[in-house]
Amino acid sequence: MGNVQVEPCESSPTNVFDPRNDDGDPSTLDAAGFNWAQSINAHDLVVAPGMPFGFTDFYLGPVVSTGFALRWAPALRTSDYSRYLDEVAEHVLAVVLHWRDTYGITPRLIQLWNEPTSGNHELVGGTATEMVDMVARVGDRLRAAGISEMRFVVPAEETEELSLDRATRILEDARARPYVGAIAYHPYPYGSAYASVPNILAASGRGAPNAVEVDVRRRLRDLGALYGVPVFMAEVSHSELPFDDFGNVRGRAIHIHDELVYADAAAFFGMNAMWDTVSHAQHFMGRPDPGFWNETDTIVLIDVENARVVISPMGRALGHWARWIDRGAVRVGATSDDPLVLLTAFREPTRARLVVVAVNNATEARELRAHVAGAPLGPTFEGELSTASAPWAAITGATTSPTDLTYTMPPLSVATFSIPLAGVVETDAGPGVDAGSEVDAGEGVDGSTTPADGATADLDGGPLSDGAAARTDGSSGAADAGFAGGGGATCSCRAGGGRSSLGCGLALGLVMLFARVRRARRTSRAA
Repeated sequence: MGNVQVEPCESSPTNVFDPRNDDGDPSTLDAAGFNWAQSINAHDLVVAPGMPFGFTDFYLGPVVSTGFALRWAPALRTSDYSRYLDEVAEHVLAVVLHWRDTYGITPRLIQLWNEPTSGNHELVGGTATEMVDMVARVGDRLRAAGISEMRFVVPAEETEELSLDRATRILEDARARPYVGAIAYHPYPYGSAYASVPNILAASGRGAPNAVEVDVRRRLRDLGALYGVPVFMAEVSHSELPFDDFGNVRGRAIHIHDELVYADAAAFFGMNAMWDTVSHAQHFMGRPDPGFWNETDTIVLIDVENARVVISPMGRALGHWARWIDRGAVRVGATSDDPLVLLTAFREPTRARLVVVAVNNATEARELRAHVAGAPLGPTFEGELSTASAPWAAITGATTSPTDLTYTMPPLSVATFSIPLAGVVETDAGPGVDAGSEVDAGEGVDGSTTPADGATADLDGGPLSDGAAARTDGSSGAADAGFAGGGGATCSCRAGGGRSSLGCGLALGLVMLFARVRRARRTSRAA
C-alpha cells in the first residue's frame, strides 16, 4: 500500500524540524523529547480518511536518517557504537509505540532507511556491517517491547545491484535475518535503464530487454525466494518525457511488466502517492525548480490554485493493474509469441476472475488470442484500453468463449481484461502467506528463444520455487502484491500442480493460459 513518512519526531516540542536526542539514556523514552506533529498530520489527514477506501496495509518510514532526523546520532558511532545502535533502536521503538498506543495501528512492516549508503546517503557514513547490526539491534528492541510481528523493509538502496548486495548481507546474518520482511530496491540513477522511459521504450519496448538488468532482477527474485521474503520495487522517478507524452504510460506499463516477470516483484511504487503545488513550491524554495508537471511518476498531482486533481502517466499505467486486481490475487506467469506484446496474468480467487494485462509495443495492430484450460471463462468480460487518444477507455470488440479471449489490440497500447471464471466459487482468501516465490522464465532473454510466430506460448506461471527455504525464525515470508498503494498477500499456483499457499486456505485449481499474437491485417476492424 505504500509508505507513510512520519519523520522527524525526536525533536524539540516547539519545533518538529529541530531534531535532538530525547535524553542521554537509550533504555528509557522521555515523552517530552518527542514531537508527533508529523505523525498527527499523516494519520489525521491521510491514513484515517483513506482507511475506509482500503488504505490499511501501509507501512511507516523511512524512520532512520542520520543526515537529518537523527543528525545528533553519528557522533556516537565512533565514541560508543553500542549506544549508537541502542539510540537508533529507541527511536524506532518510539515511533512504533506511538502509532500503536495513540491510533491503535501496528503495521506489519516498517522501513528503516531510504538509500542509506547510496543516492541520498541518508545513513551518513554508514556501512553494510552497520546496517546488519542495526537491523539486529532494532529488531531485538521491538521484540523485547512485545512488538512480535513487525518486520523491516530493507535496504532500498539507489540501485538494484547495491540493494542486492546489502540485502544479501543482512539476510545472511542469523541475528538480522528474522527481522527482514521485504527486500526493497530502486532502479536509479537518473537516466538508467528503468528510471528513463526512453531507455525502457528502446529496450523492452522493442522486444529486447536489457540482459544485465534482467539478470540482477532474477538474482533479487532468487534471494527473496531463498529466504521467503517478497521483493519490492520501492521508488522510481524522472521519466525524462513531458507529462502529456503517452510514452510515459506505455513505458511505465512495460516497467511494471518487467519488474513482475523478472524480479517477481510483489509491489511496484511510483515516486510519491500525492504531490501538490504548495508542497512543490516549498520543496524547491531557493533552488532550481524543474516545474510541477515534471512529476510524471508521482501517482496523483494536486493543483491547489486551480482546484484540480490530475492522475499522472504513472498513475494511468498502474491503473491497468491496480484498478482490476484485489488483495489475494495470484500472478500467473505469462509469455507471448511476439516479443513486442507483453503479458501479465492474475487469478483472483476472491472474485473468481482472470485478469490479463497486455502491452502492444508494435506500431501496428496485433491480434491477441488467449486460451484458458481448466477453468472455463464466463460469457462476459470487462476491460479498458489506453492509447495516445484516451486513457482507460472501455474495451469493445473483444470476444470470449469458454476457452478463449480474442481481441485486436491497437498499435502502441495497453489493455486490461477481467473475465469471470465460470463455475468457480468466489472465496475470501484473506491475507495469504507463502514460503516460496513464483519464478517466470521471462521472454526470450538470457539465451532463451522466443516462440516462433504462430506458436502458442505458455502463460501458466512457470515453475514455482517449491524448494525455497521458509524463514529461519519458523514463520513463512509474506509475499504481498501491491501497485503503488494496492497491496495484499499473494498465493502461488502452478499449472499442472494445483499448489495452494500456506496461508490461503483454499486450492486454487488449475489455470493454464496460452496466447497467440498475430499481426492484424490492415483491413481488420478497429478495436
